[in-house]
Amino acid sequence: MTGRIEMGPTARTVAANVRRLREARGLSLRGLSQLLDGVGRNLSADAINKIENCRLGEVNPKQTRRADVDDVTALALVLNVSPLTLLLPPASGDERVHLTDTVTVTAGDVWRWAEGRQSIPAAEDAAAQHERQTAYDSLTLPPERRRLESLPAVQSVRRLHETLAELVQISPDASHSSPHAARAAQRRHQQLGYEIDGLVDELPPD
Repeated sequence: MTGRIEMGPTARTVAANVRRLREARGLSLRGLSQLLDGVGRNLSADAINKIENCRLGEVNPKQTRRADVDDVTALALVLNVSPLTLLLPPASGDERVHLTDTVTVTAGDVWRWAEGRQSIPAAEDAAAQHERQTAYDSLTLPPERRRLESLPAVQSVRRLHETLAELVQISPDASHSSPHAARAAQRRHQQLGYEIDGLVDELPPD
């Protein structure tokens, strides 16, 4: 007899993000299925529904389907988002989120880790953390991207962007009183991040 499927935190995050983004795009389950067919990923409306059910945690295995890496790639493509948007929480501040059932970090650290900018801070002292960051940098980004990210000008702009992130973290009260302003500030901050990435990509090799 098939046992229960125990969904980990990433499976639940992906499931919740698929549902959130599908609804934000105004897509039905069938509509999203048709878009996936168009990029060569055959997922029925029922299969997508089962993926979204994973957000509920432990449920009947017949009613769930984990999104695999090919699913995530195709879903990100047709939903017009980065794969990170599906894999990570829709927050980037000091909220604590689970990477695994036993590891929790801030949402901001998760995004910087996934974007190739920092190792998850797990070392106990500065020297050990520096060694950990060096090892992370050496393997995470392609060599040319790593060189560009190490330029002082790029690092300064990145720090400015992170400072602006703190400014657009609107308090719950403010968000309720002026939700449009809060969303506009967050969208502009996100767009600024895209523009920074574009500028870095356009820098000459040397």
